[in-house]
Amino acid sequence: MKTSAIVLTAILFLATGCSCSRYYWYHPDRTLEQAKADYHECQRKASHEAFEAATEQYIQRTRAPGHAASSYNTPREESTFDDPVYTWLAWGDLYEQNVFAGCMKAKGYTRLQAHRLPDKVRTKTLSLGALAGR
Repeated sequence: MKTSAIVLTAILFLATGCSCSRYYWYHPDRTLEQAKADYHECQRKASHEAFEAATEQYIQRTRAPGHAASSYNTPREESTFDDPVYTWLAWGDLYEQNVFAGCMKAKGYTRLQAHRLPDKVRTKTLSLGALAGR
């Protein structure tokens, strides 16, 4: 159990680190306004799917025999990783980032570093990543 929590945390930090670097979602045939519309569509889809999946995962975890949520009355030392709400939030954030990335790729976007963007493109930084468009 502790190993899976550590792995989940490491993946989360790596995913967060990747989203903060200067990578831009870019499609050569889209304006920045079109890219923003695609971004918002993917963001809505990712948020909805992540909430549903994380909620289902949370319910399954809390119903599992011997899980922390079903044995709070037993005295024991608990860590943040044993907290089902923390796990639900962390798992949901990671799931949302993955669904968002898949949606953008399906729409034909690629992630490019800033120095690889064509000249004279406009950029915008948003919560799930930065955009570039003509």
